[in-house]
Amino acid sequence: VPAQKKVIIIENSLTKEVKTLRLPRWPTTYDALRRFVQTLFKDLPPTFSLTYRDPEDDYISVTTSSEFEEAVRLATDLGSNELQIRVGPSLSSVVL
Repeated sequence: VPAQKKVIIIENSLTKEVKTLRLPRWPTTYDALRRFVQTLFKDLPPTFSLTYRDPEDDYISVTTSSEFEEAVRLATDLGSNELQIRVGPSLSSVVL
């Protein structure tokens, strides 16, 4: 039985563009995820934020590999092959 493909859904909230991809595996580190996102969305600003949707439908910031590993762990623990990532403006540029 072939391994089930991983699905990554990446929403660019800056342009409202959404990409859904089936991959043999998810990126393994935060830096790999950022590089992957940059190849998908060529006109991203130099700084941008990444968040993932947790089981309670909250968006959680991802700024380190351990935070990204937590996103993958949550998806895996739920038996999901789907990971939802949102690309947004740099957190330092957001005014509250």
